Amino acid sequence: MIKIFVYGTLRKGDSRSFMLSDNLDAKYIKDIKTKPLYTLVDVGMFPALCKEGIQEIQGELWEIDDLTKKALDTIEGVPYLYMDEEIYLEDDTTAIAYVFQFNRGYPVIESGDWYIR
Repeated sequence: MIKIFVYGTLRKGDSRSFMLSDNLDAKYIKDIKTKPLYTLVDVGMFPALCKEGIQEIQGELWEIDDLTKKALDTIEGVPYLYMDEEIYLEDDTTAIAYVFQFNRGYPVIESGDWYIR
């Protein structure tokens, strides 16, 4: 099983949440933040986590299987738009997250939370 941190449209209640919440092979673990090492930007219809920064990003931790991971990679545009990379969480664990590869001056979401813009 793979631990994945989601922070945008895959979170509960957002447009792609069904990819996890309706999936019998995905298990919600908890709401959690990253360590303050990242930046969250607003790309328009979705947010993007960038690797450099000082923000704690709010999200959810899930456990998924390989088949679910492949499906998520497809809808998240891996490896063209995002890369799946290990990130550090506030509880001193790590998880995979979709990290944006093209931060070209998009507006920063100061709250670090896609739901609080």
